[in-house]
Amino acid sequence: MDVLLPLVVTAFRESHHAVYFVRPYDLKTGTLIDRVKTVQPTAFLGVPRAAPMSREVQEYFAGIGIAILDVYGASESTGGVTGNSIKAHQFGTVGHTLPGMDVRVFQKAEGGDSAETGLGELREPARAKDIFHPSEEEQGEVCFRGRSVMLGYMANPKLGEEHVAEVERKNASAIDRHGWYHSGDKGACSKKNMFVITGRYKEIIIGAGGENIAPLPMEDAVKSLASGVANAIMIGDKRKFNIMLITLRAEGATGEFPGSDNLDPDVRSIGSDSTRTIQKAMTDSKWIEHVRDAISKTNANGDACQSNAWKIGRFTILPYDISIVGGELTPTLKLKRNFVDEKFKAVIDHVYAHEGDSKDLTYVPCPIDRVPRKISGDESAAGAANPEANVAEPVTAESGSPSEVTTEAKPANETDAAESKDAASPLAAKVDTTVPDVAQPQAAS
Repeated sequence: MDVLLPLVVTAFRESHHAVYFVRPYDLKTGTLIDRVKTVQPTAFLGVPRAAPMSREVQEYFAGIGIAILDVYGASESTGGVTGNSIKAHQFGTVGHTLPGMDVRVFQKAEGGDSAETGLGELREPARAKDIFHPSEEEQGEVCFRGRSVMLGYMANPKLGEEHVAEVERKNASAIDRHGWYHSGDKGACSKKNMFVITGRYKEIIIGAGGENIAPLPMEDAVKSLASGVANAIMIGDKRKFNIMLITLRAEGATGEFPGSDNLDPDVRSIGSDSTRTIQKAMTDSKWIEHVRDAISKTNANGDACQSNAWKIGRFTILPYDISIVGGELTPTLKLKRNFVDEKFKAVIDHVYAHEGDSKDLTYVPCPIDRVPRKISGDESAAGAANPEANVAEPVTAESGSPSEVTTEAKPANETDAAESKDAASPLAAKVDTTVPDVAQPQAAS
């Protein structure tokens, strides 16, 4: 999609166009902005590795005449499934059903995975009254079908019968007898047929009391409230209360690499004047309060934290950011929760073992001697690309330890705030977020 989309978009225009593709090293070395300044594009189309952009950022850019529109797709669908367009868009959503696709939100069947049991009992929940704050009853699993959706995953008989049987089981759980591909994504659909993705079913935390807790809204809320936080990881599966692992913004961190121990220059002002490294920030009262304040506000936010079972009781700050080469992130920058649970098990156990009332938000200093190395697996390739990221600095007690498409457009001057409880952003007043009714197209037979 990232290769074909710009070619298709420009092919139907009469004027001459030149298409430039960003080179991978621009993303690794942080020189993308220099490349854009040199090319000076009139339109920019990007697939930022499945990382969604906040509605506030979209509204800001729309206010200066640049519309950034989200799309949603998967490899299994050979590209896009839903998408926004200039004529029909709503910031903060992944848009409406694309032609040739049939997209629905189904409630998971009682007693098991919706893709494996009760296929005939699947039902669509009520459309979300407020698409930005859908209730649990209005959410379900995003499923889609169409001519572009795969027939199934291909097995390699040379790998043996066990492999073939495993692939067959995977196909049976992915595509039901009605042809619906079960994405595993949790989402909702508005009355105007606009979709939002609210999380992943595989990422749902099951508390000790059996509560279903979605960590993504909590994590996103903390990151949006604390400018110095790079990543927030909620832990609590089968636990009596939840904790959060925090990483701070590091200089040189790219997602692929964790960066150095130095704090990002843009956030150093948060702490004391002498605090320039993550290790010192871990004991800096200003940094600790910066994170504590964000978590406290998230615990009090009814949209992100739906009950007391969702609240964070304790938190700690890790000495480095998570990354692809560290093993915590997938190549598309998705968090590998099981890997994080295993890698930082000693840290997690230490935080839970801390004495004190879990009802009071408590900062537990990270036990540096129990933190694994930054980089996991073969480090030679990573070291060649980023030598600094390959160094596991010894830390001592003394040291203090859905795809976006951007296209230039002129927004109108009215704002449709009918679907949001939030007060309109000052910049949103310049943006037309009115969404026309979008009919559900029929799936191709």
